[in-house]
Amino acid sequence: MSFPLYPDTGIPHRSSIHEEWLMMRVCSFRIALAASLLYLPAATRLAGQTGTIEGKVTSLTTGEPVIGAEVSLVGINIGTRTGPGGTFSLLNVPVGPRELRVLAIGFKVATAHLVVLPDQTTTTTLQLAPSVLQLDAIVVTGTPGQARVREVGNSIAQVNLSQVKDPPASMDQLLQARAPGLSVMQTSGMAGEGAQIRLRGAVSVSQSNQPIIYVDGVRVRSEGYRRNRPPFNDSNGFRGGNYQASPLNDINPADVDRVEIIKGAAASTLYGTEAAAGVIQIFTKHGLAGVPRWTFEVGQGFSQLRPFGTDSVPYLNLRPAGQVHGLCHETPVTGCSWIRNAYRQHYSGSVAGGSAGPNGLQYFLSATSEDNDGVLPLDNEKKLSTRGNVGITLSDNLRVEWNTAYSNTDLSNTPAGNNAHGLVLNVYRAERNYRSSSDPAVIDSLLNQSLTTGIQRLITGATVTYTPFAGFSNRFTLGYDLAQQQNHNLRPTGFVAAPQGILVDEQLRYSLLTADYVGSMDLRFTPQLTSTLSIGGQAVTSEEGRATAYGEGFPVPIVSAARVQLAGDTSLRVINAGFFVQSVFKFRDRYFLTGGARFDGNSAFGRSLGLQVYPKISGSYVISDEPFWPASWGEVKLRGALG
Repeated sequence: MSFPLYPDTGIPHRSSIHEEWLMMRVCSFRIALAASLLYLPAATRLAGQTGTIEGKVTSLTTGEPVIGAEVSLVGINIGTRTGPGGTFSLLNVPVGPRELRVLAIGFKVATAHLVVLPDQTTTTTLQLAPSVLQLDAIVVTGTPGQARVREVGNSIAQVNLSQVKDPPASMDQLLQARAPGLSVMQTSGMAGEGAQIRLRGAVSVSQSNQPIIYVDGVRVRSEGYRRNRPPFNDSNGFRGGNYQASPLNDINPADVDRVEIIKGAAASTLYGTEAAAGVIQIFTKHGLAGVPRWTFEVGQGFSQLRPFGTDSVPYLNLRPAGQVHGLCHETPVTGCSWIRNAYRQHYSGSVAGGSAGPNGLQYFLSATSEDNDGVLPLDNEKKLSTRGNVGITLSDNLRVEWNTAYSNTDLSNTPAGNNAHGLVLNVYRAERNYRSSSDPAVIDSLLNQSLTTGIQRLITGATVTYTPFAGFSNRFTLGYDLAQQQNHNLRPTGFVAAPQGILVDEQLRYSLLTADYVGSMDLRFTPQLTSTLSIGGQAVTSEEGRATAYGEGFPVPIVSAARVQLAGDTSLRVINAGFFVQSVFKFRDRYFLTGGARFDGNSAFGRSLGLQVYPKISGSYVISDEPFWPASWGEVKLRGALG
C-alpha cells in the first residue's frame, strides 16, 4: 500500500493517513456488525430456551416421601408443591445455573444447585431433616410481608393440611386442638351450629372476643350469623331457635392449604384494635404448573350425640337413638327416642394445573356438595360451595392473584332451647310442660312448624405483588366479603300452641370491604447486620343491615295478610383504618430485634377517628445456632414480645 509524500520530505500526506484510517474503521465496523448479526440469532435462541426440573423429596430419617412441600427457584417466580409420592416437576425453567429451595412444615429447609440445559430434564432428589421448631418456615401472619419463623418474636402456630391424616368435616373441627391456647367450644349438636373460638380468653367487655379471620389476605366476617328467633328484646340467649351458624364453616376445609394463628403483641400492631383477641389467617390452595391434577372425594358417615344431662335425668328425657320403640317423630309411643343418629354425606372435586415461567397462569377450581342431618328430628343442613383461584405471573417482578369463593347454605332446625313452643323444654319437663302431657304424640305436634335459614355468601379478592428490584417488595390487596341471610319462622294457622299462627321473616346483609398495602425494603449495613423496614396500612369498612317483619293471625302465611303486624329495620356502618411502621434488625442470622407502632382509628369516634398508638417490641434468639451448642440438644429458640 502506498501513500502520497510531501515534496522533498518522504513523509506521507496527512489527509491520506486520515482517509486510510477511515477506511480501516469502516471495514472493522462492518466485520463487527457481521459477527454480531451472526451471533444475534444464537443469543436470541439461547435466551428463549428453557428446560425442566423433576425430582423427589423424602424424609432423611424415614425415607418416606414428603407431600405438600414447597419447591421454588430462588430469584424467579417459578414454584410448585410435591404431590403424591413426594414428586415434583418445574416446567419452562430458563437455562443456566439455578438454586432449588425446598421447604416443608416439620423439616429444615434444603437447597440444591442445578444447571438447567436447553430442552432437557434435570433430575434431583432432596432429603429433608426433621425440625421441631421449623425455624426456616415462611410465615405471613404477624409479619408485614414474608418472614422466617426464626425472625419472629411472637407466637405463631401453623396447621398444614397435607399433614392432617383424617379430613375434617368443618373448619371448626380442623382448628380443634391444633395450637396451644386455641379453644374451640361447640355450643350445641344442632345442624349448622357454629363453635366459639377463643385464642386469649376474654380480652374485652365491649368488643368481640372472637379472633378476626383473613382468607388469602382478605378480611372476612368472624362473628356468628344472627339466630333465627322472634324480634323481641326478651328473645335473646336461649329463647327461640337455639342455634347460630358460623361464617367460618362457609369455607370448605378441603380447599385449605394451611392456617396460621397468632396471638400477642403483633396482632394489634399489624391488624388494628379488633385483633386484640388474635388473628387466624387461612390460605387456600393454588394451582401448580403442569398437567391438570384431578381430585375426587366421597364421604359418608353419621353423627352421634355424646351423653349429657344428669344422673337422674339422662339426656334430659330425650333418650338416645337405638331405643327398641324407635324414633318418636316417626312412631310417637312411650319409650321412644327423640335423638337420632344423624346421617352425613358430602361429595367434592377439584382440579389444579397451569403453566410456569413468564406469563404463566396457574389455577385451582373446586366444588363441594353436602347433605347433613342433625341429631334432632327436623335438623338438616344442605350446602353447595365453589372456589376458583387464579394466579398470573405477568413478569419476573409482577404477579397477580385472584381468589373467589361462593357458598349457598340451607338450614332447617328443630325448635329447641328455652322455648315454650319447642321440643327440648317440653320433653324435659314431662307432665309439667306447657302441654301438660308427656305423651310423645302430644309433644310431637309441636314439630308442626318451620324454622329455616338460608345463607348466601361471596368472598372475592385480588392481590398484586410487585418487586421493582431485589430487596424491595410491594403487596396490595383488595377484597370483599358479602353475606345475605334469610330467617323464616312459621307456626301455621291451627298450630297447637298458637292457633292464630305466627310468622317471622327476617332479611340480613353483612359486608366487609378490605384494602391493604404493605411495602418492605431490605437494608444491609454490614455482612452480618441487616434490617427489613416495612410500612403499610389497612382500611376495613363493615356494614350490616337488618329488616324484620312479624305477623299473627293470617289466612295465608304472608305477613302483609296478618291481623297483627310488626316491622323494623336497623343498619350499622363502621370504618376502621390505620397505618404502621416496623423494622426488623438481624445480626448473624440468629439475633433478631423487632420494633414497630401502629396508628389506628375508628369511625365510632366521629370524624377525627380517635387515633390511637399501639407500639410493640419483640426479640428472638436462636441459641442453637451458636458454635458452642451441641447438635444432639436439638433446636432452641428464645423469644419475647411486649405490646
